[in-house]
Amino acid sequence: MDATTNQALIDLLPWASGLLIMASTVPNIIRNLLSLGAAKPSPLRDLMQLTGNLGWALYGAIADIPAIMTMCGVSSVLLTILLVQQFLKKAPPHQRPISP
Repeated sequence: MDATTNQALIDLLPWASGLLIMASTVPNIIRNLLSLGAAKPSPLRDLMQLTGNLGWALYGAIADIPAIMTMCGVSSVLLTILLVQQFLKKAPPHQRPISP
């Protein structure tokens, strides 16, 4: 492989990795929205993943690496949605938001 191809693969890798991590949360979000329930939600796993993603997003910002900053930032938003959905499901009925 020549240097241009090598650099293209290096540039593509973080974007592909970020998309894969983000895609792993989307099925649970959709399942929760459709009230099908998530398979064994783990708030601790999600919180740990969120913390790690925020760390990577910060690293991407400091190192000026847009792929890491963007993918980990968006993934953090998706994980936050999952955590809120899990919290609302466990909240007593009088603490849940009123649905239309």
